[in-house]
Amino acid sequence: MQKFSWFYLWYVKNVLYYSVSTTGSALEHIKRTHEAINEKESKHISTAVSLISDASNRNEQHDMEINSARVAAEEDVAKNSKDLFEQFDGLEPCLE
Repeated sequence: MQKFSWFYLWYVKNVLYYSVSTTGSALEHIKRTHEAINEKESKHISTAVSLISDASNRNEQHDMEINSARVAAEEDVAKNSKDLFEQFDGLEPCLE
C-alpha cells in the first residue's frame, strides 16, 4: 500500500471541494437561466397571442366593412338600374 503525503491528501481534498462547489454554482446558474428563459418565452407567447387576436379581430371588422360596402354598391346599382329603366320607359311615347 502506498503512503500519501499529507500535502497530497490536502490537495486532493481541496480540488474535490472546489469541484463540488463549482458544480453547485453551475447548477444554480443553470436553474436561474432556465427560469429567465421560461419567463421570456411566456411573455413572447402572450404577446404573440395578443397580436394574433388583434389581427383576427381587425380582419373580421374589415370583412364586415367590405360586406357593408358591397351591399351598398349592390343597392346603388339596383336603384340606378331602376331609374334608368324608368327613363327609357318615359321615352317610349316619343318613339312611337
